[in-house]
Amino acid sequence: MRAMLPLLFSLSLPAAAQELPAGLPGMEVGVQAGSTGVGQTVQVECAPFIINGAGQEVKHAGGGAAGRDVGINGAGSRVLLTGDCREVTINGATLVVAIASVERLIASGMSNAVTWAAGPKGGSPAVENMGMGNVVKQAPMP
Repeated sequence: MRAMLPLLFSLSLPAAAQELPAGLPGMEVGVQAGSTGVGQTVQVECAPFIINGAGQEVKHAGGGAAGRDVGINGAGSRVLLTGDCREVTINGATLVVAIASVERLIASGMSNAVTWAAGPKGGSPAVENMGMGNVVKQAPMP
């Protein structure tokens, strides 16, 4: 049996939007203001896609037909998820998140604006809004 470790690296994003690749089996992206360079990477199967950071613009194409889990943590970032997601968990403050397709949406934190365009089979996703001042609603993709 082989050990499964999360894919972990640091990424410095410019002020302009940064597009991240889809189709990786799993990865975690740590975005820190002023960080430079790339750290170590270890590939794993079925890990969620994690976005950590503040004041960034990130676009991710999601996980394809099978969907994938996505976690978004931070403050003041704008995140656009253009593919199919199984579960999206948002934890932070003043995040602006737009999701093309999601089955389950969990929002915590404060003053986050979260929109989704479609749920499973054209319906609505399961939504848990546990934060304060969060707005979670259906809207077309920007």
